[in-house]
Amino acid sequence: MRLSLLLSSLLCLLLAAKAPVIAEDLDFKEFTSQEGRFTVEFPGKPISQVRTLRDGTKQFEFLRPVSKELVFMVEYFDISEKYVTGKEPQERIKTYIAGSRKGKTLTDEKELTHGKSKLPGREYRVEAEPGFFVRGRTFLDQARFYTVYVGAEDKAALDSKSAARFFDSFQIASPALSGAWQVEKYVFDGRPVDGGLDRVVQINEDKGEILFKESPRQVPGESVIAGGLVSAYTFTVDVASSPPQIDLKPKNTKLDGDKISLGILRMQKGRLELCIASPGDDRPTDFSSKTGSRSEYYDCVSEKKVKQP
Repeated sequence: MRLSLLLSSLLCLLLAAKAPVIAEDLDFKEFTSQEGRFTVEFPGKPISQVRTLRDGTKQFEFLRPVSKELVFMVEYFDISEKYVTGKEPQERIKTYIAGSRKGKTLTDEKELTHGKSKLPGREYRVEAEPGFFVRGRTFLDQARFYTVYVGAEDKAALDSKSAARFFDSFQIASPALSGAWQVEKYVFDGRPVDGGLDRVVQINEDKGEILFKESPRQVPGESVIAGGLVSAYTFTVDVASSPPQIDLKPKNTKLDGDKISLGILRMQKGRLELCIASPGDDRPTDFSSKTGSRSEYYDCVSEKKVKQP
């Protein structure tokens, strides 16, 4: 008798779940993750958690369950550069999605781009578990994967105004290039170069300007050594490429010529690496300067980080 009452109660709950589980008057609030470099509107305060994947990778998750039948979520994790450098971004994204949804049938797949920088992305739908449907968007930003998704028992929820608001509000902030970067290692044509010089790379994204500064190293307690050299360029960056590409055009054509220099860059944990080809040469494919390449390699640390106590 008690079992039949329990089954009856469960049936009533299941029937009630057939009603729309999305309320279009959900109270959305903006949420920002500084470490994750993203902003999104959640319908309420999300739960933050970190999962350690089988290979030791840390996956950061931000989850907002509106009910047992409806979930909003953002997750991200970083992978080794070797898995993305030189790889076609869309193929890398497809491989990741297929692996994360192994054994499931993906539908409604389409390519996306994100933001002004046109980060590569992909949308898909899948029945993640029997009777539970997911609409997801995955983006690749250098070596970081982001996935934004809505999961629901009611398929209609995936196309609701609330779902659209959640997806449309998601924004990834680009790593801040602007500032002074102290060069800790400089290699030209395969040879490490010091020459008693301090080197700084100064970047102004608003002006689209990059300065390469060289000055005699000052020794505390000794006379100040005058002199120095500054090479100025305008630049553009394509962050949708893997690795991101940078093109430099000399501002002083009499001093530096008028040919564009092609390069690649990467930023992680307060460090900036640049590999720049000699003007007119092909773009480098890795972060090194080999003998005979005439390329330059810079390994820099943010001066803000250097000055921290």
